[in-house]
Amino acid sequence: MTATFLGARRRLPIVEILAVPLSFAAAYGFVERDRMLLLVVFAVAALGLLAFALSLRPGFVFVSWLVVAPYLQEAANNSALGNLLSKVLYVLPVGLFVVWLATTRSDVVRPRVVDLLPAVFVLYSVVSLVLTNPNWVGSLRSLLLLLGPGVVAYYFAAFGPIGADPVLRVARALLVGAVVLSLMAVLEARTGWNLWHDTGWRSGAVPRSVATLANPAVLGTFLGIAIAIAAAVLAWNGPIRLRRLAWSVIAIAPVGLFMTYTRGPIIAAIVAVVPMLLVARRGWHRSVIVLATVVLAALLLWPRFQSSPVYQARVANSSTIETRVLIQNWSINLAKEKPVLGWGYGSFDRVKNTSRFASGNFNRTAGLANTSHDTFLTILVELGLVGIVLYATPLVAAFAGILRGARERMDWEVAALVGTVIVYLVSALTFDMRFFSLVPALPWIAAGLARRKAA
Repeated sequence: MTATFLGARRRLPIVEILAVPLSFAAAYGFVERDRMLLLVVFAVAALGLLAFALSLRPGFVFVSWLVVAPYLQEAANNSALGNLLSKVLYVLPVGLFVVWLATTRSDVVRPRVVDLLPAVFVLYSVVSLVLTNPNWVGSLRSLLLLLGPGVVAYYFAAFGPIGADPVLRVARALLVGAVVLSLMAVLEARTGWNLWHDTGWRSGAVPRSVATLANPAVLGTFLGIAIAIAAAVLAWNGPIRLRRLAWSVIAIAPVGLFMTYTRGPIIAAIVAVVPMLLVARRGWHRSVIVLATVVLAALLLWPRFQSSPVYQARVANSSTIETRVLIQNWSINLAKEKPVLGWGYGSFDRVKNTSRFASGNFNRTAGLANTSHDTFLTILVELGLVGIVLYATPLVAAFAGILRGARERMDWEVAALVGTVIVYLVSALTFDMRFFSLVPALPWIAAGLARRKAA
């Protein structure tokens, strides 16, 4: 409907006819260094690309965006090619989603006041940045690139022309991504290679895999979400076309998750999956047997694991825990000083490092050198209680609605959406998501799909 309204399909033959003269014009412009001619050529080419994009099905573009997004995150910006692909295939589609939202009307979900809050959260963050940071111009683009995709994706998942079976198609995209990223993580652990040559986490006693997601905790959270979705598909009798893919995720994603050597996402996956398996009516006795077997195997292997370098460097390393406790204490004190509006978006490290709070028996130098390890404490410090309320209320409302309906009939879609948010919330309590775009967008997408399903 939108494509017809914009006349995209009728323009495509014209664009094809103009391709040859435009090519000659571009070549002439490059040779003669005629900037005005090149500008005209690029403008026409951009219009042709826009017309082609708008001729595609919006739901297809959205799912395709989710398929390619994991490979075009922060690590891709280290490469000129990766940076270009990220702008074209990750950032630009977000603009298309806005166009489709503006030109279509949802007949499924009726907007409510609570649906305004994600947009208000972004606007509030922008105002907070402008009022508290003299150099806000340079930070505004980063803010929009980090927060914008998740909020736009929420609205598109809830109200956009996403097509039939949106939960199934989104779940399939994330499961495919988890299989590929897990294989990448294993390959990286064995060879040290990853797609964007991001080697920052290879140093130290225990090299950690990041695949294409720039941070082992981010990769772990993505894989944990996929494991929760796969468990929902298998435990709650999901579609046959997803089960083989779900089994693939169950087989390989835990290995990739382990290769991150990150405690938070591992705990998050366990917190989400174990109750899901025990509550599921279908095959709950088999779930109990599997869980008992896993626990028994872990107990038998524990002595060997305790003597491994991984245990000594990651699990038994109390210094990292002490540093997190110190930063948490400082964060709580900072939040108490400005509890309502906070210190301003992006101010966490600045106000932490300029404070004069006592460090007690903890290592003050380590506290100053490290950033927040709790996403929600960061929001509380920077944006205050207002920011926390604006962020959390739409998520709570969306899942309150879907869980009310689940009292009558629980299905794999509800379990997968709830599992996604549980993994994210638990994992986000253990490191700071504010530097990343895609993974923080996943709970917003789940919330949007929950709004649509509840309707």
